Amino acid sequence: MSQPVFAGRPYQRRMTEACIHGDVLLAAPPGLGKTASVLEALDSLIFDYVAARQVLVVAPKIVAYDTWPNEIRKWANFQRLTYRVWEAEDFGFQVQEVEVAGVVTGQKMRPSDREGLRARILADRSKIHLVSHDNFFHLAVALGKDHWCYDILVVDESGGFAVQGSHRYEAAKAAVLHVKRRILMNGTPVGNKLEKLWGQMCLVDGGEALGTTLAGFRLRWMKPEKVDRKTRKVHSWLPEEGAVDQIVAASRGRLVTLLEKDWLTLPPMVVKEVGVEIPMDQYRKMARELYLELAPDAAALAVNAGVLYNKLSQLACGIVFDQAGAWHEIHRVKIEALLEIVEEHDGPLLIWTSFAPDMDRIQAVLPGAVRADKVKDLERRWNAGEFRYLLAHPKSLAYGANLQDCPGSGMCWFGVTGNAEFWNQGIKRLHRSGRKEPVVNYAIVARGTVEERMLALRAQRTALEEDVMDALAFRPG
Repeated sequence: MSQPVFAGRPYQRRMTEACIHGDVLLAAPPGLGKTASVLEALDSLIFDYVAARQVLVVAPKIVAYDTWPNEIRKWANFQRLTYRVWEAEDFGFQVQEVEVAGVVTGQKMRPSDREGLRARILADRSKIHLVSHDNFFHLAVALGKDHWCYDILVVDESGGFAVQGSHRYEAAKAAVLHVKRRILMNGTPVGNKLEKLWGQMCLVDGGEALGTTLAGFRLRWMKPEKVDRKTRKVHSWLPEEGAVDQIVAASRGRLVTLLEKDWLTLPPMVVKEVGVEIPMDQYRKMARELYLELAPDAAALAVNAGVLYNKLSQLACGIVFDQAGAWHEIHRVKIEALLEIVEEHDGPLLIWTSFAPDMDRIQAVLPGAVRADKVKDLERRWNAGEFRYLLAHPKSLAYGANLQDCPGSGMCWFGVTGNAEFWNQGIKRLHRSGRKEPVVNYAIVARGTVEERMLALRAQRTALEEDVMDALAFRPG
């Protein structure tokens, strides 16, 4: 059977042209074919325009290892795009990437390892090099400015590079100085905060559109939301009235945005909110103790609000951590609700969890459940129906993976997330272009707990994202 030839749809051709003609942030929902569109642009830039010799693609781990190689192999007209995936072992690491609170742990390169990696990179003449977000920093350090060999930098799911001062951001900021073309890709460019767009646009154009510093961006377009009354430190910001329209106008030309509803007709997605009643006396008692410990006054509350929300979410899910870091189960209400959902849903389930102990608890009652971060060749095996239950945290799987082809598959949020980016990206693992069946999306919500507040918060953040995307959208006609 011959391979198909990729022929982009009108909106994909728009993305391809934008990549060919300049630096760009492609902001299009998951499933609209950003990867294939960029590959077509890279093929043209390398072989037709002779504008590049080698390309570095930086992507989330599963996306770098599975999605990009699969997309290259799929289409006949991309076969001359030879590629190499740089994995953890290539860096001299003895373990695979382990991410804790966004920081990769247990991985340091010795100078000899760095020199060896540099030699292997420079010797490999594959047109495309692929590396995970977590290992990009090590690759960039190994090459440095004197040995940088890539003409184009592609950052897939670039929201992970939007935090000023992080290793990833600083490595990317240095790398963009040495390349001829910068291509960023993100299905949720705003996510939870408008400042996130600033970080990505700064990598695209060096701050030309939205300013060179985050402080300047905030002074121009934001106003303080939460302020420590004692220290006057601002803990969160809100857009000024009219700021979104001004930011959109300033970004136009370097930011290409599409809306799914303008171009695709997908089967329906049915969201089933499963409300559960947990032992509220116990929840309130523990919540009160946490407040007294973490938020004795307004200043402490502002500083520790995130920690407090996280611990209250753990209580809602049924676990608590002691001072030694060990977890204990305090109720099984959500576990029982999940078992009822499993009985109701006939097909495979993608189960999103917020905390590692919940994976252990679920595997204890669903022995066939597997953890996504432990599976090789995940896309093919899931879509082939090999797994009945797949467990994942949104940070590890919510970006880029094409999981829509597994017949009868649905998803369940064991822990509620207030993170609009996690939610919007997570649901698009199944509900995306190519899906032929409706998607059932279960969400187990502990009534009367912080989870209900998180639902409202997520709705607000999603509305901000939609405002920006709608204002910039490239539409038919």
